[in-house]
Amino acid sequence: MTSEKRLYSLDLLKTAAIICICALHFPWCGDIGFYPQMTVLGALRRFFFAFNACAVPLFMAVNGALLLNRPFDAKKHLKNTVTLFVQYVFWRAVTILIIAAYEGFDFGSVNLTTWVNALILLNDFPAVNVNHLWFMPMLICIYVWLPLLKAAFDRIDKDGNGIWLILPFMGAIAVFAFLFEDIALISPVVPLLDAAKLGGWQLFLPLSGTRYCSMLFYFIAGGLLVKYRDRLRTLSVSVCCAGIAVALVLLYFEWRLNSSYSGETYDNVFLSYDNLPCLLLTVCVFMLALRCEEALGKRRGLCRLLKAVGSNTMSVYYFHWILASTVFEVFHIADGLIFNFLKGALLTAICVVISLLFKRIPGLRKLVH
Repeated sequence: MTSEKRLYSLDLLKTAAIICICALHFPWCGDIGFYPQMTVLGALRRFFFAFNACAVPLFMAVNGALLLNRPFDAKKHLKNTVTLFVQYVFWRAVTILIIAAYEGFDFGSVNLTTWVNALILLNDFPAVNVNHLWFMPMLICIYVWLPLLKAAFDRIDKDGNGIWLILPFMGAIAVFAFLFEDIALISPVVPLLDAAKLGGWQLFLPLSGTRYCSMLFYFIAGGLLVKYRDRLRTLSVSVCCAGIAVALVLLYFEWRLNSSYSGETYDNVFLSYDNLPCLLLTVCVFMLALRCEEALGKRRGLCRLLKAVGSNTMSVYYFHWILASTVFEVFHIADGLIFNFLKGALLTAICVVISLLFKRIPGLRKLVH
């Protein structure tokens, strides 16, 4: 991809992902917990709810598609990385202050050390949940490594050797971060796998013991999928849809298996980012969106809307938690997957409008740009 052409399919992916995140964090789906005798409706809710698992991976893939396929400017990249970190710390502080004040927290009960731990060392703050921000340190970390990633990526066009630097690394992550994670999940109910302890090999802990590796995989995969999108056109829409269906089925049974074993409802969204079904779902959704690029280009109104949302997803990511934790509960008038999706879309739209207003104010523009 060059800087001369905007891929609105990437805006489509970012729009879908941020709506899923807004719908996921404060779900109004009704009962989606696990019971030995589940109703058909409950099972269907959980089946489609698993689609949210690809939201954060899609963000990483889109970032990789954009950053790995454009010219690299070291000075601009350093500025962007510092800006990203400063914005993260600022909005983390704002989130804590607003939600704590809304819930009537006694600020006099915490000392300076608590604030330093919460804002600088990124530890938890009493009575305020900011766990949704886990994504940002990972993105910033990848920004730090981007010069090396970009150097290897650029060698693909120069001498073809870059791909042989990237693919073995991604293959190692695929095996020890994704495959071993799946083995670890099913091993408690498969005696042979449980005895082998394959999911706990300490030798590969740098790959399998951290989510950074799986997020890095999605980042690089997004860059490669966009770079080779013309060659991938031979993959039909039906194949992509079939892949999505298979991934959702696997995610559902993974959820049912782990919930049945533990006796508690398993989180097959957040805990599935490192799993092969989630990887399959993300890749198929990404490729399906790329196949829509030509059709999107013919709909200027839709493209403008997708661009407005796609250009403000980071702001929505920061804003939605504050709104949903404070005033947004007044919209809770019904449950169900469709209503939950509409809630996510409404929350996204409100946050986009706030972000656009911020960008019109010189002093505030840098906080969301």
